[in-house]
Amino acid sequence: MTHAIKRLSFAFVLLMPIAAIADSPQQIWDDQCAKCHGSSGDGKTKIGIKLQIKDYTDPKVQAAFSDAGLLKDLLLGVDADTSVNRMPAYKDKLTMAEAKEQVALIRSFKK
Repeated sequence: MTHAIKRLSFAFVLLMPIAAIADSPQQIWDDQCAKCHGSSGDGKTKIGIKLQIKDYTDPKVQAAFSDAGLLKDLLLGVDADTSVNRMPAYKDKLTMAEAKEQVALIRSFKK
């Protein structure tokens, strides 16, 4: 085995566990979103009530937005007006795949 192949094999073995411990969509939700949106997506938290966050368990609320719009809000953030940032952007915290998984998770909250 050449030296380059040995190094590549070693790097692969070292990086494999990192992929295995990537956060699940639910873990990302619990860590980043639940504080405002609630663990079930109903928005019934102290912050959620104050900011009048949408209830993602409500089918009518879910019908009012597209996956593309939700993905955009997730990645770019949501501004209440020009001076207040209601929800921060997650484009630097989530991969595109993780962001799409969050959209799917939000869709699963619908009752």
